[in-house]
Amino acid sequence: MRSTIVLVAALATALPVTVASQEATVSELRDTVDRYATDRAALFRRYDVPFSPARRDRMEAYYHGWQERLAVMEFEALGLEGRVDYVLLRNELSYQLALLEREREQFTEMTPWLPFAGTIMDLAEARRRMEPVDGQHTAVTLTELARQVAGVHETVAERRGTGAPPRDRIVGRRAAMLLRELHDAFQEWHAFYAGYDPLFTWWTAEPFRQADEALGDYLDYLRGSIVGARPGEADPIIGDPIGVAGLRADLDYEMIPYSVEELIAIAEREFAWCESEYRRAARDMGYGASAAQVPIVDSRFALRAVPTITLTWGKLNAAASTATITSEIQAVRYFWEKTFWNILLSSYAVRGSILIRA
Repeated sequence: MRSTIVLVAALATALPVTVASQEATVSELRDTVDRYATDRAALFRRYDVPFSPARRDRMEAYYHGWQERLAVMEFEALGLEGRVDYVLLRNELSYQLALLEREREQFTEMTPWLPFAGTIMDLAEARRRMEPVDGQHTAVTLTELARQVAGVHETVAERRGTGAPPRDRIVGRRAAMLLRELHDAFQEWHAFYAGYDPLFTWWTAEPFRQADEALGDYLDYLRGSIVGARPGEADPIIGDPIGVAGLRADLDYEMIPYSVEELIAIAEREFAWCESEYRRAARDMGYGASAAQVPIVDSRFALRAVPTITLTWGKLNAAASTATITSEIQAVRYFWEKTFWNILLSSYAVRGSILIRA
């Protein structure tokens, strides 16, 4: 009984200390950060069309507003957790503003591919604002939209026939992704009114069908002829270089203490080391008398030979000597240990070079 009372008393004494210590570690900005995230998510639900100037302007005002709110806070009065949240939120706001500027530049680059994007965005925004819709006037807008889509489709096809610029595939893929979003938004916009408003339904039935068909045809052309996607397959992976300014913004956001040039220098140095290891492993597999005499193309032949070696080992009959099997296992293991992870590193070197030179 006495031991029970002592235990209860000890717990009662320790509990306030534990609660107090937990409260001391709670950030003063926890509710502030939660509100920022909640409001931001609500704005993205309201402005749901990607690359929309209306969404970009609204989000820009939102981030600037939060920067002003942070500026009036007393940083020195915050505890450790509060200061951490303060710095992270400040960093987040600066990065999101940089992304909006990057989005603006990318949208400007896509404008020749999607000159009609503003029309669809305006229709979606008008529905969000619950503006009255006039069926006859909307039918004229849809007719012009179908004509504009068909015209840019023809223009892009003619330009491709005369030789596409190097960035056409990059911008074309980005335009195709946005066009898919716009097409979905266009269909959602029409479904909101069609069948509910009789005049809208009657006036827009045929113009909407023509515009919808034109958008679908143009999207198929971009995915097939520009991006190179095959029917029934996902789009191929095509990098979208963000340039030096974009890389610097990303590095600052992730708090990586290296410049773009330093990272690319490291990647190039690792890539050169990869090539030397290619040659060394290929020499040990019989592709040259010395590492210096092995061309890089032969070292890649050695890489392709690895599955063949493994397959041969798997087909060896029971009479094969243990020494032969062991030597083949060692050759495969050596080659992969020396080259596999370095191949991944070399891909980063190539990617970095592309980004910095864009």
